[in-house]
Amino acid sequence: MRIETPDGWGSGFVIAASPDSPVRTVGTAFHVFEPAIGHEFQIASGEQSFTAGGESKKDCLYARVDELDAVTVILLNMPGLPIPTVPFLERGEAPLAVGMEVGWLGFPQIHDDLCFFSGRVSAIINDDHFLVDGTAIHGVSGGPAFLVTDNGPKIVGSITAYVPNKLEDDMLPGLSLVTHAAVHRDIAVDIEPDGERRSKMTITNRFSS
Repeated sequence: MRIETPDGWGSGFVIAASPDSPVRTVGTAFHVFEPAIGHEFQIASGEQSFTAGGESKKDCLYARVDELDAVTVILLNMPGLPIPTVPFLERGEAPLAVGMEVGWLGFPQIHDDLCFFSGRVSAIINDDHFLVDGTAIHGVSGGPAFLVTDNGPKIVGSITAYVPNKLEDDMLPGLSLVTHAAVHRDIAVDIEPDGERRSKMTITNRFSS
């Protein structure tokens, strides 16, 4: 999905949903959602578009920004957003290794449509973060990253930063930072909007772009 804020747009994906509730939990990158704090923002998914936030906090039930892990988790009252169908990779389920191929999706600001990117794991930083040798141009941050396993594709995380190779008078291709999908889920499980734990919301291990 595309997340439009006063500063432009980025990407995101539904990380949890229940067919019995209109609430959708959306994950994105910290810097994508930060400009929307206190302002209206739009969520575009497929042919549908929704407006939320602003002074009335319309349909935005809760948002938690985590600068340390560079992610944001948002609770939205938007039953029109799809229920996720692609499972995510659990921590330790299939350890990532340098050289593994990873794909990711996002909405680059040079093109209106959802685009596909791919690269290989360059380095494992820790259990929750790794680097890939691929570009994440403006608009792609926050989109889901995935790999193909013997059981089909699985979401492994989201693009949360891009680190270019800066020279004195030039800028060369750099590396993209991926934050593990489990980080989004851990934050989502802890969210208690308006001081009350969600009774109708089920956190699932399903993701959607």
